[in-house]
Amino acid sequence: MHLLDLYYQLHELPPEKEATMQVVWQLTSDEDSPLYQKVKVKDDDKGTWVTNKHLAACLAPHTESGGCLAGKTTAQQSTIIKEYLKAIRATWPAAFSDHRSHMLWRPMGLEIMLGVFDAAKHRCDLNSGKEYTEANFACALEPLVGEQVALPGGGAVALDWRRGEGALGALSNMPGRRLISKQLHDRLVQADA
Repeated sequence: MHLLDLYYQLHELPPEKEATMQVVWQLTSDEDSPLYQKVKVKDDDKGTWVTNKHLAACLAPHTESGGCLAGKTTAQQSTIIKEYLKAIRATWPAAFSDHRSHMLWRPMGLEIMLGVFDAAKHRCDLNSGKEYTEANFACALEPLVGEQVALPGGGAVALDWRRGEGALGALSNMPGRRLISKQLHDRLVQADA
């Protein structure tokens, strides 16, 4: 975490990684961002939700080579991601206002929702003329409201982001996070089929 921030500040990261870190920095420093002051950069940062390293890893598939935002400037990438995060906040307001009882704004939730970003962006491309606003992203995410996540071996849990037994926390390991991401991604793709 410190090393990544230090390399970023010294401009010693490869250009793509540095651009991704600039997006992370803007998400935590812009007052209109849902992640304002919520990204841990130093060990003594308190009240944060996710580390800069984890957030950068979740953003890299979209902001770096081959990603759906790769051809855009860092400022454009930051604005688009910020609008997407605002739409997530608007779609699941209880999970944002009570983040201690919900996992949406924890590393797992952010990883899952950033894992479906490309599908949500594609829905904005198709249905909103490539206008990446909070409202358009909220419309793109609407098929996920009230969804059930199928469990391996049968059964399902509600996509309400609550923590605890019978909730998504049972799928918090890497295969579980991938399973949730894939199901949500597929649901967004099917919504436009």
